Order: sequence, then C-alpha cells, then structure tokens
Amino acid sequence: MCRKNGREIVRLRYPSVTEARMPYLLSSVTYGLMGMLKAWFEQGMDLPKAELLQMAERLLDGAAAQMI
Repeated sequence: MCRKNGREIVRLRYPSVTEARMPYLLSSVTYGLMGMLKAWFEQGMDLPKAELLQMAERLLDGAAAQMI
C-alpha cells in the first residue's frame, strides 16, 4: 500500500525522482516512517501529532533531497 500510494505522492512532490531511484526512496521512507510510528507508540504517544507529522515531512524531504 505504501509503495503504491507513496509512488503517486512522491511523484507529485518530487517530479525529478527517476524510476530507477523510486523503489529505494520509497523503501527508505516507508521503513523510516514505520520506525517513527513504532517509537511514538512505545513512548506512549508523548509527542503531539503535529510535531510527529513535522518530523515525518522532514524525513521525506531529507531522503528525497539525497536521492534526487
């Protein structure tokens, strides 16, 4: 699901990502986001959702910037 839906989102936000790099970017972001959510739940959801979302956006932007 993340790879299918994520591909469309990445394509819209970062149109210069090549098809050859797309699977790597999607894997990096998917596992990174899952790790963040896991940690958030383990910590009792102590961070506000808005802060977690901001961190997730930074993760996506950083990963994309390094792979474009």
